Amino acid sequence: MTGVFVALTLWLFSAGSGYAQTPHRAGLVIVHGDGSVLSRCVEFDGESISGYELLERSGLELRMEVSGMGSTICAVDQEGCGAGEHCFCRCLSSPCEYWSYWRLEDDGWRYASVGAGNTQVSDGMVEAWVWSEGSMQKGTAQQPPDLTLDAICQAQPAAAPAPRAGAPNNTPDNAPNNTPGRLAGPVGLLLVIGAPLLAAAGWWAARQGRKAPQGERHEQ
Repeated sequence: MTGVFVALTLWLFSAGSGYAQTPHRAGLVIVHGDGSVLSRCVEFDGESISGYELLERSGLELRMEVSGMGSTICAVDQEGCGAGEHCFCRCLSSPCEYWSYWRLEDDGWRYASVGAGNTQVSDGMVEAWVWSEGSMQKGTAQQPPDLTLDAICQAQPAAAPAPRAGAPNNTPDNAPNNTPGRLAGPVGLLLVIGAPLLAAAGWWAARQGRKAPQGERHEQ
């Protein structure tokens, strides 16, 4: 029974530790044509999400077109080519203005050579979209400003992961994102389940101890 008690204790500890793990985070930078800069700290579950999902979870208004080549970003935060316009309405002649896609690497910003739907964003990464003049064929455009993930996420609360499909969202609109209450449900459930089991294991161990022989008779 002692072995069961130890195993149960270890299971409760490991399960509680798993629930306490924080979601992954990635940064997003948006640079408008007038030079104004927006940034978003986005949380997500799982190992990674696509670059398009990162942009979608930012909460910014988007317009995109989907084709065999993937998702094309036409407008972000009401800048770009709107509904009814060609997705590259400002890039049909010279000069060309469009939303260029960037990824922050160890040596600085790199122009993304593939679309956001075909890239993967993992924990700690930062991506950017810039509305400026450039050339899609040559992969040239205005670079984003230098912003680290820490700077982005310290400037604002992280956007919480999207709820699972079909799962009800009962979180109030004004509830803070980084409160201890987000762990109360799982941890509380573990305590409710585990406490009676631990108590039963302790009672059984004590009962077995009381049944131990008190001593042996010796012949005189």
